[in-house]
Amino acid sequence: MVTSLHQSGSCDVRIAVKSGQEVELTSPNYPHNFPSQLHCFYDLTTEFTAGEILRLTILDVSLSCDNPDTTLEVFDAFSTSAMYLGKVCVGGLTTFVSPRERLYLIFKSRSGASGGTTSRGFKLTVKSLPEFTHCYSEKALVMPVSLQPQQFISPYYPLQVAPNVHCRWLLKAPLGHRIHLDILHADMKGSDDCVNFGLYIYDGKTSYDDEKLAAVCSNSSRSFCSTSSYLMVVFTSTAHVLHSGGGVKLRYYSS
Repeated sequence: MVTSLHQSGSCDVRIAVKSGQEVELTSPNYPHNFPSQLHCFYDLTTEFTAGEILRLTILDVSLSCDNPDTTLEVFDAFSTSAMYLGKVCVGGLTTFVSPRERLYLIFKSRSGASGGTTSRGFKLTVKSLPEFTHCYSEKALVMPVSLQPQQFISPYYPLQVAPNVHCRWLLKAPLGHRIHLDILHADMKGSDDCVNFGLYIYDGKTSYDDEKLAAVCSNSSRSFCSTSSYLMVVFTSTAHVLHSGGGVKLRYYSS
């Protein structure tokens, strides 16, 4: 069940968002004028569950994209140096997704900034999503395959590969169909011939060596086709992934 938390008027907020929980945030004094000379910091993270990410949805905003006096900026805070994801403003992005488990928001209202009826600030929600939780469990994620091409990625692509993951995707097509898998992009820097991390593709339901189609350890674009209606895709990493590449982006469909 989704729970909604209201942090109206708070300026410095640190929240761990539970799985399935939705948090609502507003600028100070919303929906009325916000004060000037603000420097608000919002630290948002998932709670305990490895592999979850955050989705930020803008419900209301009156901040101009061209006004440097009042800004709400979004950063990925998991990286060694925070990565700028964008600015929340009228006509701008309405959704932000964290590459990993954390987001930083910084809201600034400098001296001389005017409140007024058109400067009520912002209202947004943050929700925790189980994007990569299967990579930290023993279960494979079963994904139905159709004629329509779909895509998936290794955890946190295109950022640095996450350590100690064991992702398994079981692609399942209708009986009598075969599965096509294309590597759209592979950034396997630091894989060290799959010693540190690698992508493995198996023809069938399981990951037995006699069904292995390939071990992908380098930056190559390749294509594969199953002999049945199942294809197992595995991505694993050890703790030794410092300064690694971004992993892989894949496309699949049936025929």
